[in-house]
Amino acid sequence: MSKILIFAGTSEGRMLIDFFSNHAISITACVATEYGEQLILKNEFVHVIPKRLNLGQMIDLMKDSSFEYVIDATHPYAREVSINISEACKKTKLAYFRIVRSSNTHDDCVYVPSYEAAADYLNCTEGNILLTTGSKNIEIFTTVSGYSDRLFPRILPMTDGIEKCLALGIKAKNIICMQGPFSEEMNIAMSKQVGAKFIVTKDSGDSGGFPDKYHAAKKTGAALIVIGRPTEEEGISLEEAMAFFSDQYDLSMNVKQQAALRFPVFMELTGKKIAVIGAGKIALRRIETLLLFGCEITVIADKLSPLIESYHFEHKLIILRKKFEPDDLNGVYMAIAATDDREVNHSIFMECSKRSILHSIADCKEECDFYFPGIIEYDGGIIGICGNGNDHAKTKRTADQLRRCVKEKENEA
Repeated sequence: MSKILIFAGTSEGRMLIDFFSNHAISITACVATEYGEQLILKNEFVHVIPKRLNLGQMIDLMKDSSFEYVIDATHPYAREVSINISEACKKTKLAYFRIVRSSNTHDDCVYVPSYEAAADYLNCTEGNILLTTGSKNIEIFTTVSGYSDRLFPRILPMTDGIEKCLALGIKAKNIICMQGPFSEEMNIAMSKQVGAKFIVTKDSGDSGGFPDKYHAAKKTGAALIVIGRPTEEEGISLEEAMAFFSDQYDLSMNVKQQAALRFPVFMELTGKKIAVIGAGKIALRRIETLLLFGCEITVIADKLSPLIESYHFEHKLIILRKKFEPDDLNGVYMAIAATDDREVNHSIFMECSKRSILHSIADCKEECDFYFPGIIEYDGGIIGICGNGNDHAKTKRTADQLRRCVKEKENEA
């Protein structure tokens, strides 16, 4: 029987599902749609219920099963659902854990308390709008003057969402159907493509992609309209939840330490085989760092940038122009997963874990054996700097400051 009931539908929910199932702990995961079910990586320890449950159905589920804990990892804007989950736990006397995201506040954003307030604000403006809040409340934005021409909604690639947009009079050419997560570069490209003067978002936290939208708005000159959360919630972070359940179920120490600082180690890589899966900007940065250390690099990707290809022509690395397969890890000492596909990156994590291969997973710090450091070279040595997998911009700024200090000292010498 399942030990844990998780109400998912968010990246935190999916991480918790992977976290428990990787440790052979049986769970039941509730998601609102069949599409949400498709995003969950299933195995023998995961049972998925792909439908919306009302309060009565939640109570029945909790009564009829032998759950030890209930985890609410639903979206911060799904307030009614969280209230129902909490109430069902009280009725059935089950322990309730709410996973909360940190909030974001910036002086140069326009904060509004609701979807209606966002629409009212936009109704007094001119210019195209990149709407990143999905299709659920999109009808509210039909009150915006000229919405059929101005509105460019980014929604999940689901038939009901597309049909809803079309029925409301939003032009087909304006509808962007994509599944996230969306990088800063992707948000910039979309904003420029539609000529957005405004980007509308929810305060979805770091895991919900808010920083990438904020920086994209800054770089494109678009005004960022932020719909505030319904209410401030009490709960625990994803990292705190993992630490708690690691203690409860006596899980491995390396899982419990995922939220802790990492111990810095300098290792010999000369002649070691390193696999880099992916060939985007992150992969390129990893490759250019690894080239300093004499390792044998193999890049696995079906599309490659000209710069990575040039390294191949200079005999600095090997290229396998293909999609990743588990056999690509044969004989590998270390693997770097840097694709734009969460499922592929997760499969690399799973395969490396089975084979005891050191691994860094670019889009999920919880799946990393180690964090890839920033490197500062100086005469006769190397300085490595790394954050805790959270504020990458701050880590980069610190690395840049160290580089300047090192250069100034060398010039003085």
